[in-house]
Amino acid sequence: MERLFDTDTEVANRNFEQMIEAVQNRDTDSLKTLFSKNAVESSENFEKDAIALFDFFQGEMVSYDDWGGGGADASRDQTGEWKFILSTYDVETDKAQYRFAIKQFTKDTTDPDNIGIDSLYVIRAENSNLQYAYWGEHKWNLGITVE
Repeated sequence: MERLFDTDTEVANRNFEQMIEAVQNRDTDSLKTLFSKNAVESSENFEKDAIALFDFFQGEMVSYDDWGGGGADASRDQTGEWKFILSTYDVETDKAQYRFAIKQFTKDTTDPDNIGIDSLYVIRAENSNLQYAYWGEHKWNLGITVE
């Protein structure tokens, strides 16, 4: 998931592009591989949530802006170490504009099943204050949340 010299923004963008491709192709299996095992297992019905995302996201992506992305947090203690990236994206398709908020773990030595997208939020851009980065509801629920 993370190459040795990639910046957090490069990692976040690469994973975001793979996620958007899976959404546009309505490919539940590919989307599922981007999420952590714990996020998928914690979801009541990941496949149903993926279909809701596919139905919500309309059109082909024209462009995206990662202006609120690539912020990372990391920690280490006697039990292990972890790192996650928080990012937000504005996405324009040929039919609508969206905002995404993503939390993804790139490292967790105490629980490798946390590695991958932990939380994904998406909203129509017109339902958000475009002056500020979009961070979902700040709860970072596991899995997919379509608002």
